Amino acid sequence: MRELAPLLVRQQDEVGKAYQDFDPDWNRYFEYERAGLLRIWTARDEHGVLVGYFVGLFVHGLHAASTRHCYADLFWLAPEWRDGLLGLRFLRSVVQACEGLRVQVLRWETNDTFMPDGNGRSRVAR
Repeated sequence: MRELAPLLVRQQDEVGKAYQDFDPDWNRYFEYERAGLLRIWTARDEHGVLVGYFVGLFVHGLHAASTRHCYADLFWLAPEWRDGLLGLRFLRSVVQACEGLRVQVLRWETNDTFMPDGNGRSRVAR
């Protein structure tokens, strides 16, 4: 958490305070982790410094109890690491890891808050 917190602040600064208040429920995150429902994948530079993350919540479907889901709670990559295909490779590695954990449904939402292109769409949304 100590390593992740500064990047969470950077993400919130990038998204803007108008999007939603930054007030993580750390106790609930820790409860999910202790219950085996929370997993975090990290992106690190060549020195091992954290530059991005994917936080996933793993549950079984409410309408199909045998179906394993991963809901993306958060994912972010520092702007200085978004050039080229690094972000795509990071997200693909998360997808591959989820497949290895027998996730059948991986869900995440995107918005156009981050780095919109000429058409107003973010690179993540594309």
